[in-house]
Amino acid sequence: MTVKYYPTLDTSQWTSYEKRELVNETARLGRTLNELEIKETLLQAREEEVVEQVQSILKQPIPTVIEAQERL
Repeated sequence: MTVKYYPTLDTSQWTSYEKRELVNETARLGRTLNELEIKETLLQAREEEVVEQVQSILKQPIPTVIEAQERL
């Protein structure tokens, strides 16, 4: 969907989370987003993704320092 509606954007460095949030916001508004809206959506998605990753790490016990480093 990102390629179809946003062909000029280089999404190769985006995470699947960022792409999904852009698609969700596009669907929610029922239109393609302008440049500012895209930037805001991506910024918010990045912040939310970090929070989700940290919460995921905190929910699982870490048995060793090496495993903690790998998860981070």
